Amino acid sequence: VDLAIQEEVYVTIPRGQAEAMTATVDVDEIIQAPVQESQVMGVVNVMLGNEMIYSGDVVAVQEVAEGGAFKRFVDWISLMFNDSFSE
Repeated sequence: VDLAIQEEVYVTIPRGQAEAMTATVDVDEIIQAPVQESQVMGVVNVMLGNEMIYSGDVVAVQEVAEGGAFKRFVDWISLMFNDSFSE
């Protein structure tokens, strides 16, 4: 699933402070179809030092339809396989 923020973001920071700016994106590790276009999938936070200067939704760029029965079965096996190695 391709993700984006809903709006263009412009921030003004003091000269010489660019290195102090960080951005984090928090989304679920596993995203299950169906997904609607513009569905909120997470959040992005932009920090300048300890101060949050922007927070916004992360959304799906396009719709993702639910797969057929065979596709869901293959995806389920894949998830089980990946979960067994992540522990």
